[in-house]
Amino acid sequence: MGYVEAHGTGTRLGDPIEMRGLVGAFEDAGLDYDAWIGASKSVIGHTLVCSGLASVIKAVLVLRHGTIPPHHVPGGLNPDLDLGRFRINDRA
Repeated sequence: MGYVEAHGTGTRLGDPIEMRGLVGAFEDAGLDYDAWIGASKSVIGHTLVCSGLASVIKAVLVLRHGTIPPHHVPGGLNPDLDLGRFRINDRA
């Protein structure tokens, strides 16, 4: 099982576009990609100059501790979001 730290802004327009790209890229490459997916930006907001750095730090901590932090989705998932074989975790 893998892990992808996505850009995920939590927007109705942007997240489905990002997921279509990720799912399509993994499928086109013929990869067996059952994986967890997370995004810092949808939780902490856009931090302007360091939003990418926050995601890198989170990914490093996931590797270091072997734990993916839970990702709460207020109001539920966007109905236009097709996760393919990716999963969003709701507990550590």
